[in-house]
Amino acid sequence: HDAVGAAPGLVDEKLDGRKAIVLITDGVDNFSQMDQSVALELARRVHVPIYAIGFMSLDPDHLPKDTVETNFETLNTIADETGGRTFAVHDPAELKEAINVIDDELRFQYMIGYYPSEKPAAGEFRSVHLEAGKRRDVRTRTGYYAQSE
Repeated sequence: HDAVGAAPGLVDEKLDGRKAIVLITDGVDNFSQMDQSVALELARRVHVPIYAIGFMSLDPDHLPKDTVETNFETLNTIADETGGRTFAVHDPAELKEAINVIDDELRFQYMIGYYPSEKPAAGEFRSVHLEAGKRRDVRTRTGYYAQSE
């Protein structure tokens, strides 16, 4: 959770161009100080997708005694909420494939804008739902935090 919470601070939104965060992890939370809900809120506030690549080669018997087991559900939630994806990697070939998929997705992005029907309160989280034709795969953020004007 601490790594996810810190990652948005690494993105310089003043620089032009497309950005993404690629989180490479073993999926084990080693005593994070940050709560999952706080990490998710911080991830939602930065306007870039977060992709998680999780190495699945850890044997649960070799994890430290008090370590919580791998938590790919949390990684999936954060990736889904920010418009990214999660990849479970078992061997080097799968790592290469995950990187290729991320590269393709970042090359073929579209930006869609809209004006909300009601003016949201500053700091309010607004959900967004986008639908496309049946044969289209759409990945988007689940919403955004409204800013004051």
